[in-house]
Amino acid sequence: MFGALRKMVGFLRSFLSRCLISLLILQMTVCISEQFKVLGPTGPIVAILDTDVTLPCRLSPLMNAEHMDIRWLRSQFSEAVFVFQNGREQVGEQLVEYIGRTEFIRDFIDEGRVALRIYNVKMSDNGEYQCIFKEGDAYGKAVFEVKVASLGSALRFHLEGYENGGIRLACTADGWFPSPQVQCRDNRGGKLPFLSETQAQDEAGFFHVKTVIVVQDSSVRNVSCSIYNPLLAQGKVSTIDISESFFTKASPWKKVLTGIIPVVVILGISIFFILKERKKVKKLLQEKEEEQKEKDNLRTELEKRKHLYDSAWRKAHIYADWRKQHFQACSSWPLSHAFSWTCIDLVPLSAVNVTLDPASAHPGLVLSENRKFMRVENAGKSAEETFSVLGWEPITSGRHYWEVKVAMEAQNKATWQLGICREGASWSGLFRESPEMKFWAVGCSDGIFRPMTDECVLSPSLGKPPEQIGIFLDYEAGDVSFYNMTDGSHIYNFPRASFSGPVSPYFSIQTLDTSFTICGVSDSTESIPAPSLETPGTAQEQEKFLGDKNKAPEDKSTTRQSFSASL
Repeated sequence: MFGALRKMVGFLRSFLSRCLISLLILQMTVCISEQFKVLGPTGPIVAILDTDVTLPCRLSPLMNAEHMDIRWLRSQFSEAVFVFQNGREQVGEQLVEYIGRTEFIRDFIDEGRVALRIYNVKMSDNGEYQCIFKEGDAYGKAVFEVKVASLGSALRFHLEGYENGGIRLACTADGWFPSPQVQCRDNRGGKLPFLSETQAQDEAGFFHVKTVIVVQDSSVRNVSCSIYNPLLAQGKVSTIDISESFFTKASPWKKVLTGIIPVVVILGISIFFILKERKKVKKLLQEKEEEQKEKDNLRTELEKRKHLYDSAWRKAHIYADWRKQHFQACSSWPLSHAFSWTCIDLVPLSAVNVTLDPASAHPGLVLSENRKFMRVENAGKSAEETFSVLGWEPITSGRHYWEVKVAMEAQNKATWQLGICREGASWSGLFRESPEMKFWAVGCSDGIFRPMTDECVLSPSLGKPPEQIGIFLDYEAGDVSFYNMTDGSHIYNFPRASFSGPVSPYFSIQTLDTSFTICGVSDSTESIPAPSLETPGTAQEQEKFLGDKNKAPEDKSTTRQSFSASL
């Protein structure tokens, strides 16, 4: 009984509110004024189910609306979604379904700009709305539309059986709004036509979709179906894998043909070629045996020449600059034997004419006119400052080397670094040169000579700092190695790196008593380091080999692109 009374009271309340609103609208229609206009959204407002939506309105021209009567109505029934009157919210005329679900946003009401937020959007919120401002006999309204959208479930596949020699698949999905679009494709991207498609709405307004396709091509291994909400421009994709055994059940005779036809074709082709090419096969085998013998003889001769080359090069002073010529003849540098390796591939290695780039130099550095000498200026020198500069031309490919003389007045206190730096390395703030920071360098720190690695790794000491250091770079192989050019000994090799951009020679000094001088090719010492192994050879073999060695290929330079690094 109480339930019936409650329904009766609700009905009377709704009826009276509709009558009052209708009278109000009739009065406002008669008393239209041109004092102001009401502006709302220019297009539909898309609201996702179970989320919140905001309905904005404003006056034109802008004016204070605190004293006005402001309403949002469902235009189809002239029912109140929200009422603001006499400076406060009025719930007496508000529809029951919006009570507790609305919030009046009045932060800019003194400028005539307000909004209504509706919480927990429902399917019933879909439709047309009015925003009305009224002052005395003058009023204005804006009409706009709210479109509610919902992303339902992904498509589910069901094997319904076989039809017309193919597999009948059904795809179903639930909970979509508005009506979604469905499309199916095979694994080659081909669009699959629908045998049927149905879309039905339930009592809540949601769409339920079912599409049926027939896959007749036995080469199709999977089918993808997508369902798409055009209002939200979003969708979901489902895929089903199809085993070949399904097609066998659909068409048993296809399995027989699929197994027999390839066997017959392959057998026929095999017999044809066996009969036609039997004689040629035997001849080809003989030619391959002769070719292999020639290769074996050539390999033996090359090994002999390599042996003679290594022995004769160590014993004959036939080059003015032993380092340049030796590196031009070598394409790989074993790390453990320094200069006592053997070479067979004559790949050029360029001696880079490195000069310093003034644009990248720290203001406290002094560079010589030929840009091959650097030292720190006394003025303003801080003990924690790093004075760095790059080489003028970056390196983007090939194999290269250059040499640097290091002068230290107080070796036990000297701090400096030499090596290469990759483009984009950051020099700002406190940092330590390391491969992780895009630096590959060796250097001194308070007189201790070691490779520059990550702070968390204890770098090994490299002994006494050399007076002249050679830096060797194989860009493609990611090889960066350092040598003592006074006695020709190997200093250190970094692990293989991967360079994705230009690299440049890098120089850094932190002490006033240190300077760098970049050596030209002609500055290199002409002493030859004693080899670790001596390989005997006859005088006739050496004479014959030296005659061939004088025909070594000329050095080729590598082109570079220039860039400037900003400090």
